[in-house]
Amino acid sequence: MATETYCYWTVLAKPSGSAWICRCQCGVTRTVMSSDLRSGKSRSCGCLARLHRIEANTVHGQAGTPEHRAWTRAKGRCYNPKNAKYPSYGGRGIRMCDEWRENFLAFYVHIGPRPSAKHSLDRWPNNNGHYEPGNVRWATAREQSLNQRPRPAEYRDCVVCGAPIIRPASLFPVPPARTTCSRLCRSRLRPYRKAPEELSL
Repeated sequence: MATETYCYWTVLAKPSGSAWICRCQCGVTRTVMSSDLRSGKSRSCGCLARLHRIEANTVHGQAGTPEHRAWTRAKGRCYNPKNAKYPSYGGRGIRMCDEWRENFLAFYVHIGPRPSAKHSLDRWPNNNGHYEPGNVRWATAREQSLNQRPRPAEYRDCVVCGAPIIRPASLFPVPPARTTCSRLCRSRLRPYRKAPEELSL
């Protein structure tokens, strides 16, 4: 009888039933379901997957570099619901193009090495767009601050002098009783522990 092979598996024996005794190319002998062999669900004892992981980390020689970490983190923001930043990325429908998602080298060839430790990955010019060719760059924190989504503004009055204040909601202090319009008002508020209506100029 001709030897049957399925990827890394070689069938040694077919006892009664659907479980076959097979030997992997690495030498491991194991019982494998015949349906898994025929469908390709089982291709090795696990050594093939390990080999692919090693190749993925050595082909481009960039594993552990700032560029590779940026690529990995961007994918996490887009596809991992457990990532703290997922709601602002994947939760809003932001994705990474298929070519880059599957191939770090394609990503690296397009964006190039990180210019300095002060640079990080930025979606530009469309901050609401995807990680894709033409919409990604290395940018400093200053450059990224100019490329942020508009934040909803909120109106409050200064609790010391009553001057109107309009700021992004996230920049207002908590609790509202600490809202001041300037450093001077803030300095006048600091010594007090009274309610705002008890403060006097």
